[in-house]
Amino acid sequence: MRKSIRRLLLLALVLALLCIGAMAADEAEAKITPRQDGYTVTANETLDQFTLSYDVSSGEQLVMLLKDKATPTDSNIYYIDQKSGSGNFTIYPKQLTTGTYYVVVANTEAKTVATIDYTAAGVPVSGTALSWDGTDNATYMLYPGNTTDADIMAEWSTEEFTGTSCDTKGTPTASGKQFAQEFRFDTVAAGSYKLAIFKPGKYVPKIISITVEEEVALGEQKLWLYGDVKFDGKISVLDITQILKYRAGNSTPLTDGDPQDVSDCQKAANVTYPKSKDDKIDVRDITNLLKYRAGLESTFDEMK
Repeated sequence: MRKSIRRLLLLALVLALLCIGAMAADEAEAKITPRQDGYTVTANETLDQFTLSYDVSSGEQLVMLLKDKATPTDSNIYYIDQKSGSGNFTIYPKQLTTGTYYVVVANTEAKTVATIDYTAAGVPVSGTALSWDGTDNATYMLYPGNTTDADIMAEWSTEEFTGTSCDTKGTPTASGKQFAQEFRFDTVAAGSYKLAIFKPGKYVPKIISITVEEEVALGEQKLWLYGDVKFDGKISVLDITQILKYRAGNSTPLTDGDPQDVSDCQKAANVTYPKSKDDKIDVRDITNLLKYRAGLESTFDEMK
């Protein structure tokens, strides 16, 4: 009996340690490389403050912390200040994101005295995808924020993904008439990204922009079927009617409501996009919806 209790306690301890490891986010890292004799850069433990020490007596000096290149621009200055004489200079940068930073000192001329290769600590990004079937075949990807939607959509065509896959996804579970699937990226560095959700079954790829500074909970993300502008899980004459109203300039789900829903609804109405890559909703979309409803050959035949 005592041996059994010991085994259970040991198992509980191991499971607790595993959970702690799974919840822990990666810590920030900073690799400092000296570039100029007479100057030393050190960091505090939390990597949110740096000290520039120098024994060069050169009068008043301007100190800058610049991201990505040693030339200041409107967007890459993370710290700037000035001081006279030699000594220590404390740098208090605004929130750093992953990248290379240049410590630049300027007197009669500007010079890079050190570089800092900084990797931001990762935080979780999670959400729940809502679809109309319970098949576990969705792909969740994060892309840099400057990736165009067109480039992301092109990857869905070739299935040659360059984004970062999610770390975990749950089993789709019934939620009313829909199915919900949770997904999670465990450690995402601070910065701007695009989340893309790809799902076979004639679903429109879901693409949203996100900014990561602390843990992000995205909530429910609707996955729209091509042609299903009413978002009820089926393509009917009601969807075609809504598109006709939209073409006539009337109020429809393609014009009114939550901005993300309106954007997704317009993409769902553009059923010719997967084949022609056009960006407008016109008579060709209506024609292909009518053909699909009649069981005739249409653009739906080529959708994933």
